[in-house]
Amino acid sequence: MIEGDLAVPLNKQVVIAHSLTLECKAAGNPPPVLTWLKDGVPVKASDNIRIEAGGKKLEITGALEVDRGQYICVATSVAGEKEIKYEVDVLVPPAIEGGDEMSYFIVMVNNLLELDCQVTGSPPPTIMWLKDGQLIDERDGFKILLNGYKLVIAQAQVSDTGLYRCVATNTAGDHKKEFEVTVHGMLKKGQEHFTENSFMHCFIFVPSLTSFFLPSFLPSPLFFLNLVPPTIKSSGLSERAVVRYKPITLQCIANGIPKPSITWLKDGQPVNTAQGNLKIQSSGRVLQIAKALMEDAGRYTCVATNAAGETQQHIQLHVHGNGIFTS
Repeated sequence: MIEGDLAVPLNKQVVIAHSLTLECKAAGNPPPVLTWLKDGVPVKASDNIRIEAGGKKLEITGALEVDRGQYICVATSVAGEKEIKYEVDVLVPPAIEGGDEMSYFIVMVNNLLELDCQVTGSPPPTIMWLKDGQLIDERDGFKILLNGYKLVIAQAQVSDTGLYRCVATNTAGDHKKEFEVTVHGMLKKGQEHFTENSFMHCFIFVPSLTSFFLPSFLPSPLFFLNLVPPTIKSSGLSERAVVRYKPITLQCIANGIPKPSITWLKDGQPVNTAQGNLKIQSSGRVLQIAKALMEDAGRYTCVATNAAGETQQHIQLHVHGNGIFTS
């Protein structure tokens, strides 16, 4: 017999790099032989997994993301077989790309401003944005897209100058990234008078613009900005398939004015490229899977975003086994 509820898997959580012990309190006459399986494959001792007390304990030290899965202890004797199951989840605190460094943005008034908060973590972190310590409200002219991963101001104003903070939180911890934003206004005709003893600091973005030293006014150039929402060129394939361990490439050809930024999601969450098997190339237009694994199967979404809007394209990826069993 095995002590515990055998009908329902026991849920266990461990923060990455921490330790977890799973117990298999089995007894019988003769004593049963205890075997541990992970996702149906016999567990082998490694640098961070030890099986102790004849199988009555499985200890995970310095937990890794790959340690996530279903663990089963099987007790076998001449009298029969019993098992106890554990569902182990490895929690990963949020990590924001570039979160340890301040980012600086300088834009002219009425121009587009985009702040990105690329974050990974498990469970998926929730994201909130603050400006000068106050929670941002979309009713004030801000757009929060991609579940918080992007903050957009379509036409920045001088009043938008300030310290912005992206805060990502989950049950394992939190992380933040700060952005110092400066919005420069433009001099309007008749706004100021200049004499020979006056000084003016001017940010000039038009090479042909000329200023006059004699008492006069600096003419203000006139700009027209056309915004075109993103469109994604359809490949005609909403489903793709690949054999396990083979490479595959997913494409996202997006157009718009201004040029859209591209983000990839898998099953609704940002694609995790930290482990190196997945790479995003060509400014997001290409998602490359070097060696497809069964867990790479799922719904991939390409999201194209600019100041005029957002559009998406979905691709369902199937990974088929090749008949080779590896442990």
